[in-house]
Amino acid sequence: MLGKLVCLALAVGLPAGLIATPAGGGGMQDFRITHVMGAPLGVDARLSLEGTRIAVQSPCNSLAMGFVRAPDGSLVEDLPLIATQAICADPALAAAEARLRQALSGVSRLSQEGERLVLSTADGAIRIEAERQDAAGPAGPGGQDAGSIPK
Repeated sequence: MLGKLVCLALAVGLPAGLIATPAGGGGMQDFRITHVMGAPLGVDARLSLEGTRIAVQSPCNSLAMGFVRAPDGSLVEDLPLIATQAICADPALAAAEARLRQALSGVSRLSQEGERLVLSTADGAIRIEAERQDAAGPAGPGGQDAGSIPK
């Protein structure tokens, strides 16, 4: 599956470094997205957090963004939201993906409490909620949690 994602990323011009690497490859944490803008997402979507990258595998496309952490703890967009452009044939999947894209574009804060990851706006509005999926413990395989993302 990873090889297909890398090939797809190269085919559509996504930087290959934004495609998540397998667990154990330097502190990646995997989450299942449960809620988007306060409502259940209703479809299977995964979020990977590694260093200064967020990658999302939505029902039809892969999305990614890069950021740096500002001194106030906010996320400053270092690489704008980018995505593959496959068409979702199912209208329900297309609607869920559109909500996910909209939510990601407004993210400026990231917090993690135990198994729960929350991405929110600067004013605290929760955009995305996700639950931890890997079994390496709260700090992930590389010993890095969301609160210690490099500056």
